[in-house]
Amino acid sequence: MYFLNKLNPLFPLSVSLSQVQATVIGFLAAVAAVVLGWIPEGKFQI
Repeated sequence: MYFLNKLNPLFPLSVSLSQVQATVIGFLAAVAAVVLGWIPEGKFQI
């Protein structure tokens, strides 16, 4: 029980970190989708 009580204050921090990571990954995926969408239109040369 002592171990679980010790981890309890860190739980909100862990959840917040996961949300930030998910937001960053979502943003990077959106940027990649836009760039990959430009390639067939000829707006972006590889």
